[in-house]
Amino acid sequence: MTSRALGPAGRHLPAGRSLTDHHLPALLFGVLAILSSLRALDSASRGLPDPSASIGLVAMLDVAHAILTSLFCGLIAVLFLIRGAPRGDRVGPPAKFAAVVGTFIMGAVAVQPPTTHDWRVLAMSDALLVGGLAFSIYAAPSLGSSFALAAEARELVTSGAYRLVRHPIYLGELVAAMGALLPVLAPATTLIFAVFCLSQIARAVLEERTMSAAFSQYEEYRRRTPALVPWPRRSVRPPAAAGYPSDVRCDRPLCWMTTQGKTKTVHWPPEIV
Repeated sequence: MTSRALGPAGRHLPAGRSLTDHHLPALLFGVLAILSSLRALDSASRGLPDPSASIGLVAMLDVAHAILTSLFCGLIAVLFLIRGAPRGDRVGPPAKFAAVVGTFIMGAVAVQPPTTHDWRVLAMSDALLVGGLAFSIYAAPSLGSSFALAAEARELVTSGAYRLVRHPIYLGELVAAMGALLPVLAPATTLIFAVFCLSQIARAVLEERTMSAAFSQYEEYRRRTPALVPWPRRSVRPPAAAGYPSDVRCDRPLCWMTTQGKTKTVHWPPEIV
């Protein structure tokens, strides 16, 4: 009899799939979390190489970067362990390839020799890394058991950071990647960064298609929530004469209202277009 692991809503996963979907990825990110923790401890134990304020700022940001990297990798490991089984078919090779490239390719940038030792560049680099990782850490827990690296539909999440943009983790990773690029800026690293950006775009496009196919309400969410840049979209209150309740908001051609946690979408009336 084949051993199986319990999935969401009582669904069971074969033991082999549980290993590849949960335990091996969690182990990988757990190891990365431990390595980042050791780096943070090493940086903190060495103290400041120079008493100047500029060097001290860079050193503090570098330690914060290592700590946040450890927290982020540890969080991803936990999310892999608790995530549920996807709806529908498994993702194909293109989606898996884009996910792997987008997740790991910037590691090739991190090991390149620095091209500058200007403390201002190093401070900006670490500030971007800290900011991007912090935002990713803020966004990731919202997914809970819906977390995935590749474009898979589990549950539609619109809370937390997903109220601001549809792809908040990609936004955080993009900001952190720009920080990683700055101190090693060169033609080769710029090319790697460009491949990273293209892979993230591919992941976002595939994810949009997958979520639209799995959830009928995703189109309404897409219309009112920016993809990557958290700037507010125009939302207006329709005239009371149109017969809408006072809590309705519109973004032409759709209007939406939320009642008891459920969102209902209706079309903007032709007479007031």
